[in-house]
Amino acid sequence: MKLRIVAMGTLAVLGAAVAWSQVKIILDDPAKPGAKADPRAPAGQVDPNKPAVKPAPKKDDKKKDEMGKITGLEIPRGSGFMGLEIVNGTFKLSFYDAKKKPVAPDVVRAAFRWSVNYQKQPERTILNPGGGNALVSDLTVKPPYHFKLFVTLFKDAGDSYEATDAGAENLTVDFAQ
Repeated sequence: MKLRIVAMGTLAVLGAAVAWSQVKIILDDPAKPGAKADPRAPAGQVDPNKPAVKPAPKKDDKKKDEMGKITGLEIPRGSGFMGLEIVNGTFKLSFYDAKKKPVAPDVVRAAFRWSVNYQKQPERTILNPGGGNALVSDLTVKPPYHFKLFVTLFKDAGDSYEATDAGAENLTVDFAQ
């Protein structure tokens, strides 16, 4: 019983201390006409607790080239990047330039292969153009999304889509989302 009383008293004292530490005493209201400026405040500032208003920075006529943002897993590739993510249960492979700005894919399709724990054979899917600057798959990927992904990118091989040494690019990605 005594322990409960001591605990309640301690909580009451701590609550009062926190409440008093947050109380502000305002002697002069800056909204009133004739309010005096605090000598410690910077020029043009009435209340030292409020920040001084800074003039807006001048805009340069030249726009700086800022780096873009890659959605999903960032994969470096040649002079650019790829972004790999799972959207609505399907793979989406986006393409970016060196400044991480979206660009059109330089491949016509991609093939993905990854091992799963619910069957002996690995899962496979083909990604085709869709959604602007991306290749997307039709197969729904089952979680967990933590596996080694084998990627084959197919460049345009003219009239046929056969995988040749000159028309294919292979990557291995540790995918985790």
